[in-house]
Amino acid sequence: MGITMTDSVPVITVLIQGFLSFFSPCVLPLLPLYIGYLSGGIGVTASDEEHSFSRGKVMINTLCFVIGIGFSFFLLGLGMRAIGKFFGGNQILFARIGGIIVIMFGLYQLGVLGESSALMKEKRTPVYVRPCPGCCSWLLLQTAVQRDLRLWGYIHWGLRSRFF
Repeated sequence: MGITMTDSVPVITVLIQGFLSFFSPCVLPLLPLYIGYLSGGIGVTASDEEHSFSRGKVMINTLCFVIGIGFSFFLLGLGMRAIGKFFGGNQILFARIGGIIVIMFGLYQLGVLGESSALMKEKRTPVYVRPCPGCCSWLLLQTAVQRDLRLWGYIHWGLRSRFF
């Protein structure tokens, strides 16, 4: 890949970015779920309604959880690397096949290849799309975020339409 240790990002930078991403607003609500998952089923309730957990069991659960997540990411990375090597090694072949397909579509659009009964058929799935209240939420959210007066026109349009 051409990346050496002198060209890479320092480890301390990656560590700081990891900590910052851990405390992001989309991760913090998941922390009670992780803690509940890691300590699930091993809590002991005393007579005075006080809960206690065995540190050893929680550590074993945490270790197995981290190893499992790490292994799944390792397998995903390994698979993506194999797919990338396959496409990278056959790049010329895929470029030629893609070029031939584009040329064939162009010739078809020009009418050189004639008409195809398979491509000229129109098949539609009968789907009725009902207006959703999410459209109105999107308009209101955009107005709140953008602080732009043009969006009040969209809200006016939304009030007159059948979205409400």
